Amino acid sequence: MILLTNELHMFFTQVIKKETAGLFEHALLTMLQCAENPAKYFAKGPMTRHLRVIVTRTEINMQYIKAEYHKKYNKNLNDAVHSETSGHYRTFLLSLLGPNH
Repeated sequence: MILLTNELHMFFTQVIKKETAGLFEHALLTMLQCAENPAKYFAKGPMTRHLRVIVTRTEINMQYIKAEYHKKYNKNLNDAVHSETSGHYRTFLLSLLGPNH
């Protein structure tokens, strides 16, 4: 767990809100909350399914998740994210997903 002072947390939050908007802003604020206190983040309830999976599992076992997603839906996860999102939010999630193998 990353421990941020209240001042640092407020600073990051203000910068994100000033420099971004929409779903991209939401994604960055979600990452900040998850990094700061994962237990508190997950206790909040359901979120956008793509964001929740991608942010929490990136670099741990994403290739396995991609394989299972393809097996279940007969569609690549990258393609699903591309078709269901747009703008900076799409770019952000696709960069977290990495190459489509």
